[in-house]
Amino acid sequence: MRFENADVARENRAANAIRDGALVALTFTRKSADSLSTIDLAFEKKAEDGVRTVRLQLRDVHAFDVSHDPHAPFEIAFCTSTWTDADGFYLSLDPWEEGVPSDRDKDCFRSRAVNMTIESK
Repeated sequence: MRFENADVARENRAANAIRDGALVALTFTRKSADSLSTIDLAFEKKAEDGVRTVRLQLRDVHAFDVSHDPHAPFEIAFCTSTWTDADGFYLSLDPWEEGVPSDRDKDCFRSRAVNMTIESK
């Protein structure tokens, strides 16, 4: 399944697509000083039918702040995922209050566009 922009935030909240999973990959790409930044995130989550892989591609990233021990599992107990036409996509993997963006959130990403694919193995 594939989702874009507002549908990503909506599906992530409705289906808890990444909640109770783990971040297994994070890739930052910026090909030149004039190009837009892209961040690819991959999450794995145990599901009834095996392992579900959720991939998010954040395009035109305008802010991100991640601070995590790279040797520890990056498990997602709670998350906040929102979309507004004015600000685009917002994701926090360690929110102060789940579902509500806050200045106290940690492990945050903001982008102008996003897509999400969900695969089951």
